[in-house]
Amino acid sequence: MSKRGVAAVGSSGEKLTLDVAEAACLLGFTEKRIRHLVAQRRIPHRRQGSRIVLLRSELEKWLESSLPGVTLEEVTRRGER
Repeated sequence: MSKRGVAAVGSSGEKLTLDVAEAACLLGFTEKRIRHLVAQRRIPHRRQGSRIVLLRSELEKWLESSLPGVTLEEVTRRGER
């Protein structure tokens, strides 16, 4: 659950919205790298005030377009090793 309320969760139990730390963990990037990509508008994101919010579905599409043939599931599995 997020610090600011109830987290949006999909039918599979995965969070639909992520903060910078969660997105970094999911993608295997540092938080600094995520913030850099946001600043350059190279990764899909939204702002809620000063808070950066990333949608899991948009990250999946972004990853596929940035690295054809690589899925979010593959990236997640690599991080679990």
